[in-house]
Amino acid sequence: MEKVQKKAIRIITKSAYNAHTQPLFFANNILPLQQIIKQAKLKFMHSINYNYAPSSFNQTWTRNVARQGEHNLRNSEYFTLPIPRTEKFKKSPMYSLPDEWNKAGVLTLHENKTTFKFALKDLLLAELIVN
Repeated sequence: MEKVQKKAIRIITKSAYNAHTQPLFFANNILPLQQIIKQAKLKFMHSINYNYAPSSFNQTWTRNVARQGEHNLRNSEYFTLPIPRTEKFKKSPMYSLPDEWNKAGVLTLHENKTTFKFALKDLLLAELIVN
């Protein structure tokens, strides 16, 4: 799928068949497939974190503070990750969604859904330049 997306961006921008695509994605304000997946995960976890997700997802993930309430933990606001027995489990939503949220850093401080979306897209586009 990534190859199709890369080919499409080259066609849209009328670039050479072997042109680097990261600058093309950045210049056109388009996210590559892996960044789109990351964006969807973080938007979903934002809805979980700020309680506007469907009620069926309540209590799906717990926080470290709920697990160790009497101790002041450095990462108390992080979601508790289940212990993976295999590497394949790390790709499952039960593990990958809270893991992505825990890695998001200061981005998680945006309480407003709209400002979060804009900040997230800006961050993901900025990652294109770094990589």
